[in-house]
Amino acid sequence: SSWDSKGNLYLSTKPSYVTTGNLYILKQNNKTLSKIIGGINGLTAKVSPDGSRVLYSVTTNKGPRLMIHIIEGRKTIDLDTYGLADKCIWSKDSINIFCSIPKTVKGNQYPDVWYQGRVSFEDFFIKIDTNENEIYTLADSTQETPVDATNLVLDRDENNLFFINKKDYTLWGFDVR
Repeated sequence: SSWDSKGNLYLSTKPSYVTTGNLYILKQNNKTLSKIIGGINGLTAKVSPDGSRVLYSVTTNKGPRLMIHIIEGRKTIDLDTYGLADKCIWSKDSINIFCSIPKTVKGNQYPDVWYQGRVSFEDFFIKIDTNENEIYTLADSTQETPVDATNLVLDRDENNLFFINKKDYTLWGFDVR
């Protein structure tokens, strides 16, 4: 579950590659529950702070693929990138997303095998501009110490990205400017 800046609550079903998932919104103003997206295998989702967009991953035959869903107009954009929405974070502007993306993806049983620790990634870091659908590489951990990043957090000024390396549970961070 997560909240947007308007006080709406977003609820998603438990993700698994073997079943379809759904994302719902519980609107605080009128107490209604509505489905935003659904019928998606392996659905993991991150809602933008203003509630206008959803970054989500879907299980495909080649691994988890990242998509953007624009709620108003119900438009979906394929980012042509493999990764898990759980390894991303929205910026406060609800336009930019920072993600740790696996250098290689093997198999198609995501997100299950990653959650279970049966698969570990070696990530590089990107910034996605969802207005322009542009992707910028920020850093590549495989050139230094390989990390499998999780729990991404931006500092208050959004100059630094912090994360936990799932390989050894150490705290890392770097300047994203």
